[in-house]
Amino acid sequence: MLTVLLLLTMASIAFPQPAHAYIDPCAGGYLVQALFGFFLAASASVRSYFKFKNRIKKSRNAQSTPKF
Repeated sequence: MLTVLLLLTMASIAFPQPAHAYIDPCAGGYLVQALFGFFLAASASVRSYFKFKNRIKKSRNAQSTPKF
């Protein structure tokens, strides 16, 4: 199955067909905006995860140590 897929992929690269397609100039800007938004959301999610993890860690340490 993998060899058939590989052969079809190589054939489509070796003998390209014209697409007759048009990419709007604004599509590039939209793609950049979507990628920027994705990375911004991913970084905010990672930051929130580690803040939450540290908060849980601090609360567990505060509960385990006796206060005099």
